[in-house]
Amino acid sequence: MSTNQDESHPNGKSDSSKGFALIMKWSVIMLVIAIATGYAYRLIMPVELHLDETEYEQKVFTEFETPVRKTSSDDSEIAGLFEGGSILYALDEENQKYLVRPFAVSGLDSVWIPIDSVTTFTDENYRRWQYEEERRKYDLD
Repeated sequence: MSTNQDESHPNGKSDSSKGFALIMKWSVIMLVIAIATGYAYRLIMPVELHLDETEYEQKVFTEFETPVRKTSSDDSEIAGLFEGGSILYALDEENQKYLVRPFAVSGLDSVWIPIDSVTTFTDENYRRWQYEEERRKYDLD
């Protein structure tokens, strides 16, 4: 009678190879579940909002941190702040304010921002703002 621990079981596999196969099987299953969950999350909560050109008046961005309000009234409650460089879709205009939705998904949605707090978004305008922001931030002359 042999006491060799590497002896095969009656089905032809050792305990270590069966264990390895089980670990690999569950690893692949968990990877597939994680990828599917990630895709489902991005479908439900996208990172960026893409509106058709017929769904907004113009694309704008903030140059400085700007408070936004829940309604177009000047005395309405402040809903939050958009940081400088936030890209927004202007949906409507009322009382010198735009009803906006952010390009990047955030907790703020459909809020009112003063018209003079935003600049029309074009690649050139946004590049200029980024350049000036870097100069300001790093005090370059």
